[in-house]
Amino acid sequence: MVDPDDLSQFSNPWGQRKEALRAQALAMGFAVVGFAALRPPPRSDALLPWLAEGRHASMTWLARTPEKRADPARLIGSDEGVMMVLGWHFPDHACADDHDPSRGLIAAYARHADYHVVLREKTEALAVWFEREFGQAIPHRSFVDTAPLLEKPLAMAAGVGWQGKNTLLVTRDFGCQLMLAELFLPLPIPPDSPEQDHCGRCDRCQRVCPTGALNRDYQIDAGRCLAYLTVENREAIPEEFRRSMGNRIFGCDVCITACPWTRFANDKRRELLEERAFGDPSVFFRSLLAWAQMDEKDFQIYFAGTPVQRIGLVRLLRNVVTALGNWGDPQALPALVALSKHPAPLVQEHADWALRQIKK
Repeated sequence: MVDPDDLSQFSNPWGQRKEALRAQALAMGFAVVGFAALRPPPRSDALLPWLAEGRHASMTWLARTPEKRADPARLIGSDEGVMMVLGWHFPDHACADDHDPSRGLIAAYARHADYHVVLREKTEALAVWFEREFGQAIPHRSFVDTAPLLEKPLAMAAGVGWQGKNTLLVTRDFGCQLMLAELFLPLPIPPDSPEQDHCGRCDRCQRVCPTGALNRDYQIDAGRCLAYLTVENREAIPEEFRRSMGNRIFGCDVCITACPWTRFANDKRRELLEERAFGDPSVFFRSLLAWAQMDEKDFQIYFAGTPVQRIGLVRLLRNVVTALGNWGDPQALPALVALSKHPAPLVQEHADWALRQIKK
């Protein structure tokens, strides 16, 4: 780690402080760290046309104050300072897919402690450390999906990675397996150089998308995306996409695992924040029949403190019964008959659909 009191190796003491801050962040478990100027990040001009076409589906908050989202200086109210972008790598063992149609599949990032909590705690702890090293209070602001920021373009501006054709942040060392946090510091810390796009002619993520949601380079049609449909979407899943869900009951990792940069990273990954992992990850591959028996108490036991908790039991059961219909085994009939009488109409409707699939 760089000694924050040794300025001799840097002509600019703020450059030294930046490297000390970066070294401390890495020591605290962040996988990669970069610094971006408060300027519109790469591809920010694509936001308004994307919103105008309604490709954000029901995520109406994305259309609020788009000028702030496209330009962090407008969000902060000043162009003086720097945005520190911090990436957290979720552990390797969670990234394997499960092709057994009788088991529910939960996206890798959701099989651990909620990254919002983990990253907020670590980002604030980093700010406290820097204040101590700096010798005075710094009026910083930290963000973990809590502000209108174009996080992935901002990460590209900070040299952390680039926004790939699957719209996710891609890095050489960790593929597409990073969650992001940002820390605004009102200090003259020099920004890093932006990262270049390394997708090239590769379009594997687009070709493997089950619903064609990645039908344009570097853009997603959220209304077709299984991650959106199973998580953000509060309504019924359109019938045209239910078969494509397969056994996915929360999120989708297909475009992550298909990315060559994710596969190339196998020998470079590090297991981080294991003290916050939820023990044996196999618990997240329980049978669909087991998940179908879940009540509110069971839901809290299994998912409290994980990203799954925020969708609630009803939406998770909506996804489970859809996956049971895709499994198509008569063993699922008793559970589906019971759930067709569930008090939530959303669960009833999907259970009825699943029953029709099995009885065809």
